[in-house]
Order: sequence, then C-alpha cells, then structure tokens
Amino acid sequence: MEEETVVAEDIRDCLQNAGYTVERASSVPDALKKSAEFKPGLVLIGVVSKDGYNEVQAAACISSAYHNHLKFILMVSKPIYIDGEIEDYQLLEKPFGRKELLQIVRQQFQS
Repeated sequence: MEEETVVAEDIRDCLQNAGYTVERASSVPDALKKSAEFKPGLVLIGVVSKDGYNEVQAAACISSAYHNHLKFILMVSKPIYIDGEIEDYQLLEKPFGRKELLQIVRQQFQS
C-alpha cells in the first residue's frame, strides 16, 4: 500500500470514529463526481499531484463546480500561496495528529 493510501485511510477512520460521514476520492474528477453525489459540507485535500493539480488548484476546481458553497481543509507540507482562488479554507500543516485533525474539522463545521 502506498503511504498516501495508508494516511488517507487513517484520516477516514479517525473522522468516521468521531461520527463524520466520509467519502474518499482518488482524483479531482472523482472528487467532483462524489461531491455532486454526496453534497459534502467540507472537503479535505491532501496529495493530488497524480492529477497534475496542487491543493489550491484542486480546491478551486471543486469550489467553482459548486459555486463556493464548500469549506476546505488543505493538508500541506510546505507553505502555499492562495490568491483568492478559494473562499472558505483552513490549512493543516503536515505532519499532524488526530487531535489536530479533529479540532480543525470541528472548527470548520462551527464557522
């Protein structure tokens, strides 16, 4: 199993154990399809280089398809530049623990 898959499954398990419904997408097109089907209130984005998108580009693509009604958590390992491409987001710096993940997810749902 690739490291990203293990991390994604750990994040999914952590959020599901906290009572959240989680759908996992493996690409931006897959995320667009699942977003249309499941209507999420929050999208977490980590490694997306497989599609040629960075975290901000992926969020902007998903956001524009749903008219900026989504909140995002961008899981990043280095500083990134966001120039108004997405409206409602938080950055979560890697590496992070389960406690940090749950705290930022709760904050996004409360705002």
